[in-house]
Amino acid sequence: MNPLKKFVLFLYFPVLFVLFVICLLLITSTQVSASFIKVAIFDDISVAEVFSPKGILLKEKPGNLWSRYASKMTITISANSLLVDDRRLLNQRLILKGGEGKIKINDSWFEGTVTLFRNDESILVVNTLHLEDYLVGVLIGELPSAWPLEVLKVQAIASRTYALYQKGKQRYEHYDLVSTTLDQVYKGGASPDATLFEQHAREKIRQAVNATRGQFMSYNNKPILAAFHSTAAGTTEDALHVWAKDIPYLTGVACPWDHESKFFNWTRKISITTLEDKLRSYGYRIGTIASITPMTKTPSERVGSLRIIHSQGEHIIRGEEFRKILGYTALLSTQFTIESFGRDVVFRGKGAGHGVGLCQWGAKELATAGFSADVILKYYYPGTEIKRM
Repeated sequence: MNPLKKFVLFLYFPVLFVLFVICLLLITSTQVSASFIKVAIFDDISVAEVFSPKGILLKEKPGNLWSRYASKMTITISANSLLVDDRRLLNQRLILKGGEGKIKINDSWFEGTVTLFRNDESILVVNTLHLEDYLVGVLIGELPSAWPLEVLKVQAIASRTYALYQKGKQRYEHYDLVSTTLDQVYKGGASPDATLFEQHAREKIRQAVNATRGQFMSYNNKPILAAFHSTAAGTTEDALHVWAKDIPYLTGVACPWDHESKFFNWTRKISITTLEDKLRSYGYRIGTIASITPMTKTPSERVGSLRIIHSQGEHIIRGEEFRKILGYTALLSTQFTIESFGRDVVFRGKGAGHGVGLCQWGAKELATAGFSADVILKYYYPGTEIKRM
């Protein structure tokens, strides 16, 4: 081999090695990023009572070293900073974790780290943890652990997909999701003195999460908006009629299997004054309400819009907006009729939730009948496929 070729090869292999290392680091960084999730667990508190039996580790910046504190501390806010047991810290962000495991914030336990941000006159608390650990806390909040393992696997895949989708949207500065029904109900980690029942419940849910590890629903090679709800009571709803978005995999499908749900039929009574106050709190200039009349229906027989006549005029309100104003637990779905109108308004309805995507009670009955998780998911999210992270 001539000297020129030797020199070229001498340069070529080190450069190739460096490129390989850079690619490996980039891939690893992406995997680590995708494996963790940030959840807002409190967004408007003035005091955070912190406890960890083996001591609390604290740092003020991500790059700092951890400082060990006693097992208890109280964090409050001052004029321009956070106070730890009345000791002022100049930084407006604190990062905490348990000395050897979980950490308790107020009355709830969490895995991973917890970051506190001073947010004007309140404290925002964000839990950062592994996605798979997060899913255990979600399933505890979303489904009874006594349900069949296969439907728990369905929920694990749907919830993982939903988390990945929202993480990719980057809707918030400091976190990916909230811990309420506005995203997914997240109950945190198990307490060290959890009952035997709760331990068994989490073990079964962990089994479902592990069995589906990394699996998510995909459309055009991207995680889908894996919306889900409790009870469809007939037919699921098109996203177009709820969120005014035409999403191919969120179209209505028949769901005649959820009759066992306690929300299949319901009645709610709301006083007319409460209704007026709630409308005003959302900015509607409402006088004394004279009538409320459903105007349009969606293909799944849900209320598309209502007409409210009052002493100062009238308002046309979308059904889902009306439900949001009254409260999601006050008006369980938009599949309702108005049974009577007077000092109280009596709503008679069916189903629970927005009706889009996966029906949890329908999935439970399908799983009980022997259908697999992938079949159930592909039915409720038509045109999708299951992929692995």
